[in-house]
Amino acid sequence: YITKGGIKIMNFFAPRMLAKLESPTPYILSPLGSTPQTVRVDPLSAMGIDDDNIFKADETISHTQLEPMQDDRQLVSYTTGASSSSVNRAKARKKAFDKLCGEGNTSMTFQTDQVYTFEFLQHLLDFKTFELNLGSVFGKYNMSRLMNGQPLNIMAAYQKPRSGSEELEGKDFDTLEPLWSFDLWHESILK
Repeated sequence: YITKGGIKIMNFFAPRMLAKLESPTPYILSPLGSTPQTVRVDPLSAMGIDDDNIFKADETISHTQLEPMQDDRQLVSYTTGASSSSVNRAKARKKAFDKLCGEGNTSMTFQTDQVYTFEFLQHLLDFKTFELNLGSVFGKYNMSRLMNGQPLNIMAAYQKPRSGSEELEGKDFDTLEPLWSFDLWHESILK
């Protein structure tokens, strides 16, 4: 029941998410543009990045990010009121991106001359204890029980074009082309 409750909470934040946690190969899949709490786009040139200077994350990456108000710093175009909050701007971005995904629109691309900063719900996962904190209603859940001895895999992938309006079912991983991937291990997984 905790797993189902957690998935319902995650579906609230990412409606297009597909999740199957209680299986030999658990997974959570969601469009990269609609899953994060915030997405900020910055040109490399504005960050002082060029062929001689590469981007290096520092402590500012852990600061709370706000969904940008400026059109040129947004992942997709969307309309909100001039005084809208970061939360309302994020909702508008998620809705606009999900609409593009639902229509099978392939115009959305990531540019190599931009830096994309994503903030997910990573504050819900305590990496020291490997527990997911779902608040006072659902409590804390030990992630190692879900992992079946496997690491938590974090990846971004491109879904290869499919025929018709066929949706990814979770079992069709062969349609995913990884962009990057890394594994998070915790000592509790090995016990």
